[in-house]
Amino acid sequence: MRNIKKGVMEGSEIYFHTPSGLEKSMFLYPLSVGHFYCNHRYETSRIGLDNYLIIYIKNGKGLLIYEGKTTYVKKGEIIFINCNRPHTYKSDPDWESVWMHFNGTGAKQYYDIIEEKMGNVSYVGEGMIYQVLMSILKTFRDNEPMNEAIMSCYIQRILAELYQNTCNAKRNSGILFDVLQYIQENYNKNISLDDLCNLVHLSPYYFCRMFKKEMGYAPYEYIIVVRINMAKRLLKKTNKTIKEIAFETGFNSEANFIRTFKVYTNMTPGIFKKTDF
Repeated sequence: MRNIKKGVMEGSEIYFHTPSGLEKSMFLYPLSVGHFYCNHRYETSRIGLDNYLIIYIKNGKGLLIYEGKTTYVKKGEIIFINCNRPHTYKSDPDWESVWMHFNGTGAKQYYDIIEEKMGNVSYVGEGMIYQVLMSILKTFRDNEPMNEAIMSCYIQRILAELYQNTCNAKRNSGILFDVLQYIQENYNKNISLDDLCNLVHLSPYYFCRMFKKEMGYAPYEYIIVVRINMAKRLLKKTNKTIKEIAFETGFNSEANFIRTFKVYTNMTPGIFKKTDF
């Protein structure tokens, strides 16, 4: 193999893809993918490249300098960056990586929310994300005809898994875990904001900001969603009346339950119960 770049070793691979108009309008799509073995001479610096980059460190270690912040990376970790922003990454002293430049519909939204939750480096281990990256690489390596929709699903699976991993890690280890568990166990009771704040010893202002940032709902909205979800199960799995279900799931009246259910589902509880899914 001809040397791809300084520091990239024998046995490395790189492949490129030019997306169709359909891909650009509808899908996530790869632009280049590779499997690199790098020594201490490998380093990449850039700014202003209009795509996103995922690097999985299969072996070894290195560092990322992203918008002036330095982060050391190691085996089993993912680097996820917006290549429009100034960045440098390099092996230190060496690494083996599987990587992909990509773009497309929803790429920015995924990037923004994942970066907000985890930063630009996260440990994922040699699990599903690595396996899907290798499947994408194999498609190029074997010169298989590309199914644009399936390729988009591959990329979305990686992003969704990365998002879910970061959410689970933060919720299970963070202060919200006790709050979410409390809501699950007491959704049918009158839960006040003070109850939740006292549980984690935070001010209402800080707690509400943190909760919405992590969960995507204000605390009261989240309680309503939990109640609606439980009501859906009872409507489908029991013969209880709508009034019984309303009070069993924490609503203060049948009318309030029907009105709230319709706001969140666009149908009444009665229609939901009769609808086949």
